[in-house]
Amino acid sequence: MKDRRSIPLDALPWEKEEGTRPCDHEGCTGEGLYQAPCAPDNLETFYWLCLDHVRSYNKAWNFFAHMSPAEIEIYNRGDTVGWRPSWPLGERMAHMEAAWSRFSDSFTPDAESRGYNDAGSPSNLHWADATQAKALNLFDLQSPLTLEQLKIRYKELVKRYHPDTNGGDKESEERLKQVNEAYGVLKSFICTP
Repeated sequence: MKDRRSIPLDALPWEKEEGTRPCDHEGCTGEGLYQAPCAPDNLETFYWLCLDHVRSYNKAWNFFAHMSPAEIEIYNRGDTVGWRPSWPLGERMAHMEAAWSRFSDSFTPDAESRGYNDAGSPSNLHWADATQAKALNLFDLQSPLTLEQLKIRYKELVKRYHPDTNGGDKESEERLKQVNEAYGVLKSFICTP
């Protein structure tokens, strides 16, 4: 039986001895151990330089030397997102809100919480949450909604349902609580500039 240590093994690629590479700097007789790219446009081909010359090459290297300030800005913006396309926040999903609300409608049992009006047609579909749709219906407002419209309608409803104007009526007090809750819901979802 042969001894395992006697099996000849080929040297691994990094163990193979290659001839020494001369430094590519003109007039240098040193060994070229370090790679340096030839140009910013061509990063796949290299110069082989000795330690002293690669240091001076790196100090003088300027990737943006051939670019104008506008081109540098464009390059940096592209590099910020990893060269992947990007869109302003919310732009791509704006058309999906109506589709998502129709999908979520199949999980709610009553038509009122699904955002449908009395005629059975969809109303306020881009308000995907059922509580938002209820709040809009309570305020009798349509979306899109501004903060000014909401405040005006809120003041009208508070004056109408406040217990002091209704002689302490418990029913109007409960209605006022609903108005206050709905106001909080709508106010939290309105984008103010």
